[in-house]
Amino acid sequence: MVILLSSSFGISLAKERSNEVYLYQDGDHNKAYFEQFGSNHFSYIDQQGDYNNATAQILGEKNNTTIQTQYGDDNEAEALIESGMGNTIIQLQIGYDNKAFATISGSNSAIEQFQLGRNNRSNATIEGDRSTIVHFQLGDGLEDNPHLVGNGRDLVVIQMPWF
Repeated sequence: MVILLSSSFGISLAKERSNEVYLYQDGDHNKAYFEQFGSNHFSYIDQQGDYNNATAQILGEKNNTTIQTQYGDDNEAEALIESGMGNTIIQLQIGYDNKAFATISGSNSAIEQFQLGRNNRSNATIEGDRSTIVHFQLGDGLEDNPHLVGNGRDLVVIQMPWF
């Protein structure tokens, strides 16, 4: 397990199987980057502040999970799982003008994106069978762009304006 506390830049590399990486950043203009290779990995990035960037890249076999949470404005979260099955990406952003990008190449996988605030954008793609994308956006000026390729797909999109 790797735990990083950083105020501006964090980077981590995990190989083989069953690695856990946690990164917490507080402040503005932070960057976090993970690379994991193999299966059964877990990674978590938490950023609080504005103009932050979180990136997770997993080249795996199966059962990998990455979670990205960002609180603030003008943040960007990106997650890519390039192969395997049973993988999950979860992204949560609270604030204005945030962007979330998630891509999985593999079956039995899921992407969940949750955004609360104005002018947020999300993009999710899964190429694989029996996979699910969930988009939940609460706010004004929202945009989502889900893509599912394969058989047995599920898509849930919920967009609600502020009350």
